Amino acid sequence: MRHIVLLTTLDSIERNYPTYIRCIVASLLLSHTIRRDTTLHLVLPREGFHVKFVGSKLRQLRADEQSAGGLLRKVIRYLRESAGYSSRTRQLHSGIYVRSLKGEVSIPQVIGSSSPATYIVVSDYKGARVNLRNVVRDVVVVIEALHNLLKLVRIPPNHVLWSVDSRTLPLDHIIVLVNTQLDRLGV
Repeated sequence: MRHIVLLTTLDSIERNYPTYIRCIVASLLLSHTIRRDTTLHLVLPREGFHVKFVGSKLRQLRADEQSAGGLLRKVIRYLRESAGYSSRTRQLHSGIYVRSLKGEVSIPQVIGSSSPATYIVVSDYKGARVNLRNVVRDVVVVIEALHNLLKLVRIPPNHVLWSVDSRTLPLDHIIVLVNTQLDRLGV
């Protein structure tokens, strides 16, 4: 199973709307089909929301920006209109779920997995060269869309740091790069 976690804010999604549409497409589409083994998580730690796009249940997603844009508009509208916190999960569309996050945000709890996984953190921070040869079957890729959001979430200490300059490489390109590397490894 592959999880792609984007740490972001609602304002960033609205400001960079076309980029986030391309992030959805880059995360979940493979040639002419949906990646059934991939889940895209938009984690908004400041606002306290978690949006989940489940590849195995998602319908009506095509490579054009209009279909992905319609799905993202539903998400933005719900997040803007939702008042207060509700711990229950709400299904906005086939394969798209939103829930509130309370307290400290832990990535393993967000993705709902307790099984061993390789955590890859993609950030601007300088890190060691990434060795993806020892990746286990389950992979969780955490991408910091905005600076200082990584401080608001808890990630297992044994994660691998992949240093990428996001000022020169857009989010959707980072996702394509990560997916390509993981596909080559057969993970």
